[in-house]
Amino acid sequence: MNISFVLGLALVLAYLYPATMLPLSGWPQVALYMAALPVVTAAALLGSRQGPEIRLSVLAFLVLTSASIIGSATVSHSAARWVGLAVLLAAAGPLLYSPFLARFRLTTWRIALALIAALTVLSFVWWLLGTASPGRGPFAGLWVHSMVLGPTAALTAIWAYVRTIEKRSGFFGLLLTISVLVCVLSASRAALFAMGVGILLASLILLRRRYYFLYAMFFGVMLLSFVSFVTYETFARPLPEHVQARVLERGFSTESREDLWRMRVDEFRASPVFGVGFAVEMRDHFRGGSTIEPGSSYLALLAQTGLLGAFGFMIFGIASLRSFFQCFRRLEPFQCSLLAGAGAMFLSHQFFEGYLLAVGSFLAFLFWLWAGVSLDRLREANRDAAPLNVAPLPCKPGVARMP
Repeated sequence: MNISFVLGLALVLAYLYPATMLPLSGWPQVALYMAALPVVTAAALLGSRQGPEIRLSVLAFLVLTSASIIGSATVSHSAARWVGLAVLLAAAGPLLYSPFLARFRLTTWRIALALIAALTVLSFVWWLLGTASPGRGPFAGLWVHSMVLGPTAALTAIWAYVRTIEKRSGFFGLLLTISVLVCVLSASRAALFAMGVGILLASLILLRRRYYFLYAMFFGVMLLSFVSFVTYETFARPLPEHVQARVLERGFSTESREDLWRMRVDEFRASPVFGVGFAVEMRDHFRGGSTIEPGSSYLALLAQTGLLGAFGFMIFGIASLRSFFQCFRRLEPFQCSLLAGAGAMFLSHQFFEGYLLAVGSFLAFLFWLWAGVSLDRLREANRDAAPLNVAPLPCKPGVARMP
């Protein structure tokens, strides 16, 4: 059996399963890191004779965020979480590159998309059956929280949208419809907004080819109109009283994101250079527990790692954007539109949800896996590398074919 598939499936399940309400889903967080370590070891041994290459922009991000450990109130906790992030970036993220790692990440990305699509459909069936969702939030389906269901359904919708235009398939059209409906059912306004942004960017990239114009315009306009209407309606409507009562009954808080944003600003003011500490919050959002609810990935980055960490993320972001604008025209348009649409979804969603540094989060795993796959594909397109086990697709001469 293909080692990339075995390792990829193990890593996806290690992150995905604890995020669901499936039986025996309460795995300890340490299992995530133990699953990632063999991947890094295998990559170092099988990647190339010289060993994996290191992306300096990602290394700079890690080095600058490590400074936040010094001023942390819980140094051991911050150090352990930082090591977890480093392992995640090495195994599934963009820190290292080798031919083996490129194949492994691409396989892992495909496995992740297939599994979250299956869970999206099963969550929809769960809703059709009228069964109460065991997860938290208005409707979580088979996930642990509706705020996980929303973005995973949004990512599935972007994938199904691109595949519907590519294959002109009724199957993916149905998956697209179900994914959009599940995203609406999750009642996540941030996920709805992010899905619209992702579909818009995917459509703009697909419009580079004239014969995709009508399909992209039709699906894009219809979906964006629907998402815009639903988003406006949910933003204009206050949280229902029975939902507020259910939240308070479970011991959680109904504080708004504005409250969380103010907390992050106060934390940044307390230590603007180094931050209050990696994976540290001055006051737990969920009183009496250890769960951190940042409210925004970018504000959490500023609050926890200070200006040094934010500067490191800017270095990584600028280097990545530079690679994208240099090489994206060489990519096959469907793969390019999927990666760009997924990236737009993640980056816009993280304005409202804070999982950028949450190394135990399935959403963080998906984001860094997307970053790793994207930079791998851009690098190979830039160097005119041979395709990795791909079926030929029609594209112009000199353009790297993508799976």
